[in-house]
Amino acid sequence: MSVDNIDPKQAFSVRRLQEVEDIANDQNGNDDEISEIAEQVAAQFASDSIAPYLITGLVRLAEFFGLLAIAYIIHRMYVSDGSLPSFFYIYGGVLGAFFTISFIQALDGYDII
Repeated sequence: MSVDNIDPKQAFSVRRLQEVEDIANDQNGNDDEISEIAEQVAAQFASDSIAPYLITGLVRLAEFFGLLAIAYIIHRMYVSDGSLPSFFYIYGGVLGAFFTISFIQALDGYDII
């Protein structure tokens, strides 16, 4: 059977590919098993890990929004008379949260070992 006479629809059908794979496995003696070393190496690369920089970034972000929420709650409970919030107080809350996060970062407070 020459290569020119093979119908592409039959040559690459699921049944034909399974037959070729079975023939290759029989010739190699492969039973779809891998060695223990290959499994260990594959497990090392498959493990889900989170980079420390991502964790510190998420902690900074959560702390920033937490400080912002605290500033807003204090403003609503003690400073505001129920009308629209003062923009100077909002800017102060944002700047205070930013400087707090910057100060903690400068002191290596987000250092993860």
